[in-house]
Amino acid sequence: MPPKLVYYVRVWGRNARPTQDMGMSPQENTMNYATIKYCDIANGEGVRTSLFVSGCRRHCPNCFNAVAWDFGYGAPFTKEIRNEILESLAPGYINGLSLLGGEPFLLNMKPQYFPMVYTLINIWRNFGWGSILYLSSMASIDTALYEAASLDGANRWHKMWHITLPSIKPTIVVMLIMGVGGMLNADSDMILLLYSPATYEYADVIGTYLYRYGLVGGNFSYGTAVGLFISLINFGLMFLANKVSRRVADYSLW
Repeated sequence: MPPKLVYYVRVWGRNARPTQDMGMSPQENTMNYATIKYCDIANGEGVRTSLFVSGCRRHCPNCFNAVAWDFGYGAPFTKEIRNEILESLAPGYINGLSLLGGEPFLLNMKPQYFPMVYTLINIWRNFGWGSILYLSSMASIDTALYEAASLDGANRWHKMWHITLPSIKPTIVVMLIMGVGGMLNADSDMILLLYSPATYEYADVIGTYLYRYGLVGGNFSYGTAVGLFISLINFGLMFLANKVSRRVADYSLW
């Protein structure tokens, strides 16, 4: 089995330095290289060392290096090869290292990383709108309440817990009820823009499944029936959340 590739060399920097393992599994952390070209002038600016990595799933037409599509082609990337490459970068006339070929590492194409990518993008997408809502609610709080609390010896934590949060409770409740009502939708539009057949196992939700099976697959009656059923469930969840909120927090949409 090929040894672990435990070092990564920066591609276009002149002062290339090895860094530690990037946290991949031993299966993902192995690599074969097709060839190494020293004093290469065809793959980058100036005179360089070029490392051609084996393995590619794209199989582009008229590829000049189709023989290297196979991940097992070439020789294993060893520590000796790594040191040899680093030594070739030492002369002053060498302008850097070019890393060519190989399979690109795209987070949204790896099934195990899709939940993390979706969560981070969703937080980033909703952060601005949520900030506007809550900051506008906080701006309407009477500043005299904070001044009176300061005179009574309250610190920032006490002000937040006893003044700020109770004052913006209506906004929090409304956002919670709306969020519960759209729980089964799971931002299907955004997932459709991110996912691919490689990530169906982790990324598929009810909305994306209905899109593929009902709309793309031509099963319009089935998709319409399931969509209507999901809408009824969402309305029931929103009605239940509104009722619970009215009893617990004394705030509700209706």
